Amino acid sequence: MKQYLQLSSNKILDILKIIPGNFILPSVQIFPSNLCNFDCVMCSSGKSKIEDIEVMDFSLMEKIIIECSKFIFKPLLHFSGYGEPLLYPRIKETMELCDERKNKWSMTTNAYMLEKYVEDVVSNNCYAINISIHGNAAQHDKITGIKGSFDKVIKSILKLEEVKQQYNKITPYIALNCVITNINVTHLKDILKLLQSLPVSSITFQHLHFSINNLRMENESGMHLQTIDKANLHELNEFLTYLEHANLPIKTFTYPKIKRKDIIGYYSDPFYKFNNSCIYPWLSVEIYPNGNVQLCNQVIGNLETDSLKSIIKSKKANEFKNWVKQEKTDPFSQSPDCFRCMHQRYYK
Repeated sequence: MKQYLQLSSNKILDILKIIPGNFILPSVQIFPSNLCNFDCVMCSSGKSKIEDIEVMDFSLMEKIIIECSKFIFKPLLHFSGYGEPLLYPRIKETMELCDERKNKWSMTTNAYMLEKYVEDVVSNNCYAINISIHGNAAQHDKITGIKGSFDKVIKSILKLEEVKQQYNKITPYIALNCVITNINVTHLKDILKLLQSLPVSSITFQHLHFSINNLRMENESGMHLQTIDKANLHELNEFLTYLEHANLPIKTFTYPKIKRKDIIGYYSDPFYKFNNSCIYPWLSVEIYPNGNVQLCNQVIGNLETDSLKSIIKSKKANEFKNWVKQEKTDPFSQSPDCFRCMHQRYYK
């Protein structure tokens, strides 16, 4: 999904921003539940942080998939969210319905349970699967809070590649994602070497996403940000320099794309100025288990009462997009969640 959203640099998508009332929606992100079996140090929705369980009713899931299949330009359906999609009780039926309705679909998963669903993922024509690996066995298990999680993920990836070959398929494309934290920042070259040894299509090293609130840096849940220590930023810059010049056999990205000269400002200076712009509200909507449809952090409607198309074309949606068009770059005039959002374009 991150590589998909890298298309935000494409001028074609800028055109979407100026066409009034356009109804071309490249992707729909579906969050089937908030259930998670990991406790990642950088995440606000791990298994120990869940207060109220939220699971999407399958009738709502059917409504989303069927409606999207009727669009003239079908969006990519991406299953992700603030939980682990493979924990959704009816995930197998969800995959089958996507395939039956000829929807292009993908998934972000921690892959802990992927081995169980490999056959379903491949046979139901998943387009791409994004898998999180945050280091070697010790680093990954420490970051996820689950002993043995690294071994399970590696086993799932190898099994997925095996089943793809059995079906004589090149999809789903396997994209690996490594979130940069203090635990792994000094080992990124070694992690890259490890990830390059796996049968994958791409690798992304992801910067932390956090917001600003009352002049304090926090992550989006309001917890104190576990940012990169200043002492480690030099090593991060060295790694980014290496990526710029290395001739790697597998496509490797950073996300969001931050220039080396701006890394210290990104992580440590709330007043640091970027030439920000954003077209994320024109790229995707998010659908939550209760039926809420959101553009960024703004609820623009609910699928229990309205169709997805009517919500996307609604006055509330257009008002939010018009606000984003103002392209405010002062971090204190933005929504707090915009401050270091991973989906912003930090350079116009």
